[in-house]
Amino acid sequence: MKYLRKLTLVLLITFFCLYTTCTFSATDDITTYSPTCLLMEAKTGKIIYEKNAYEKMFPASTTKIMTAILALEHCELTDVATASYEAVFSVPVRI
Repeated sequence: MKYLRKLTLVLLITFFCLYTTCTFSATDDITTYSPTCLLMEAKTGKIIYEKNAYEKMFPASTTKIMTAILALEHCELTDVATASYEAVFSVPVRI
């Protein structure tokens, strides 16, 4: 199981690195083609760069994958989770 978790994490990181379109130039200017972007220093929580960081957006696919990974790591497959009506229908869906 640990091997599967490590493999999933490596694949997720690889996908994220290939999918991300942020580039850094020698002058520390950041160019991104994404409508929103947030770059934060992990240890201090200091925001280094943000572009429309507070704009309301749909959850990214990486967020959904990370939620699934955390659920698999911390729950049993037989566990039941209950979500309220407000939690389920408060997030807009695009079809």
